[in-house]
This record gives sequence, structure tokens and C-alpha cells, in this order.
Amino acid sequence: MEAQKKLAATMLRESMNSPMELSYDIFPKIHTHIYAWNKNYGKVFLSWHGPKAQLFVNDPELVKEILINKDGAYAKAMSREYVRKLLGDGLVTTEGKK
Repeated sequence: MEAQKKLAATMLRESMNSPMELSYDIFPKIHTHIYAWNKNYGKVFLSWHGPKAQLFVNDPELVKEILINKDGAYAKAMSREYVRKLLGDGLVTTEGKK
């Protein structure tokens, strides 16, 4: 876990030290480690953030299934008030039939 954190920090530091071309595609620059792991491991991969696992999903159909969550298989984390204000009362923050 520590090695993964150090690798991510090193990748971010190297990315920030190199100039960026003028583009709207900033994801590889901001989240260098996630971009690299996505290329290495595919559209769905597991990463650890301390004792918690993080599942990264970059497949549009699977993301849609997770967000719709008809049978309640995917629990949504309780979002903070500022997140609700930012995202609104949409698919990402809503629970239940609404």
C-alpha cells in the first residue's frame, strides 16, 4: 500500500514538472497514476487507499448499471452537503425510487 502511494506521488510530481500542451484533456496530467493503471489493467481495476479498497470503473455500460442500481446491489456512500450542492439531486446522489 505504501509503495503504491509513493509511486502515485512520484508519478504526479514528474507529471507536474513537465510542460503540458494546450488541451482540455487534463486527466492524464492530474491523475497520472489512475490514467497509467487504467491503461495497464483495463477499464475495471481495484486499488487500495489505506485499508479501503477502491474499485475504478471506466466502462460506460457498467457505470450506467451501477448508477441506476435497480436491485440495490451497489450501496452509495453518504455524500457531504457541498457535494449535493455541486452535483444536485441527480442519479449520483439519489437513493431509492426517486
